[in-house]
Amino acid sequence: MTTITALSDLTDLSFLRAIDPDMPSSTFTLNNRGYGSLSENDWVNSENEGNGLTLGLYSNSDVTHNTGITNFTTNHSDYLSGTDLGDGDNTIGLAFDLGDLAAGSSIDFDYYYVMGDTPDSVDIPDMPTIPEPSIFALFLLGLMGLGIRRFKNH
Repeated sequence: MTTITALSDLTDLSFLRAIDPDMPSSTFTLNNRGYGSLSENDWVNSENEGNGLTLGLYSNSDVTHNTGITNFTTNHSDYLSGTDLGDGDNTIGLAFDLGDLAAGSSIDFDYYYVMGDTPDSVDIPDMPTIPEPSIFALFLLGLMGLGIRRFKNH
């Protein structure tokens, strides 16, 4: 999990991970946004045509994010807009739109670099699920009810 804590007020904050996935002996990559049941917002990969190895970036975080395939840029808006230059010698990336953070506040999100022999063999990690606040409230109410009941029985 990645946590960003603002030391001062921040506006229009974004976070980007972009890589040039070329293998040392190859200059051509096959790039894909989305794959199988993975959405274009959550998955981008490059498959080396020389040896078939796959390198990708993945997230299904609740924080607004998108993937992109660009021409060697680190401009987060190119990835957030879903730029897709397709096959070629390009950069793949995953960007998050974190919005505004007040001083002292934090935001958490997850992303992964993934690798495999083919896109089918990449092991997509299970993203942790964070229970809704209402589930915590119900749990706490149940504990309080048990505590009150126990107190009354004594």
